[in-house]
Amino acid sequence: MFNKKYLLIKSVKNSVSSMTRSLMIIGVFLTIAILATPGNIKQPDIPLDVYSMENIQAVVTPPLLRKHKKPSFTSDIECLAKNIYYEARGESQDGMIAVGMVTINRSRDSSFSKTICGVVSQSLVSDTGEKICQFSWVCEITLAAKPVGARWVESLSIARMLLNGGHIDHEDLVEGAKYFHASNARPSWRKNLTKVAEIGNHVFYK
Repeated sequence: MFNKKYLLIKSVKNSVSSMTRSLMIIGVFLTIAILATPGNIKQPDIPLDVYSMENIQAVVTPPLLRKHKKPSFTSDIECLAKNIYYEARGESQDGMIAVGMVTINRSRDSSFSKTICGVVSQSLVSDTGEKICQFSWVCEITLAAKPVGARWVESLSIARMLLNGGHIDHEDLVEGAKYFHASNARPSWRKNLTKVAEIGNHVFYK
C-alpha cells in the first residue's frame, strides 16, 4: 500500500514537473514572439530624399536634414544650389562660390527677404504689369531645364558648404557684394554702386 501511494505521488509530481517545464517553454516562445513584433524593435533610420533630386542625395545631402522629411524647393540648400547652377554653372569654382555669397549677403540685408529661398525667388511687378525677377532664371526657367550633371552636383556641394559655415572663409571673395552682372552687360544701376570684384564673366558690386 505504501509503495502504491509513493508511486502515485511520484507520478503526480513527475506530471506536474513536466507540465511546469512545458509552460516555461511556451512562455519563452511567447516572449520572443512579442519582442519580435515590428513595434518593439527599433527600426534603423532610413534616409529620405530631401531635395527630390535623383541619384545624388548620398553625395550632397546633410544627414541631419535628410533624416525626417521630404521637402521641395523650400530647402535653402536647394534654392542656393539652383541659383549657383543657373547663374554660374559655366564659371570657375570661385565664380560659383561668389554667386552663392551674393545670395547669402542679400539674406542678411533687410532690403531683401530673410531666407535664402525668399531671396532667390524675390520679384516685383513693373508699372506695365510685367514680373521682374531679381535673378532672371527664376522668371525664365521651364520644366525642361532641370539641373543635371556634374555642375549640378558641384552646385549642391558648394551650397551645402556655404550654408554649413563655409561662407565665413569666403567673405573676402566678393567683399560683401549683393549685386552682380555679366561682364558684357552695362546695366544703369551699376553707376550707384561700388565695384568690388570681377570673377570670370561676372562683375560684383556693393
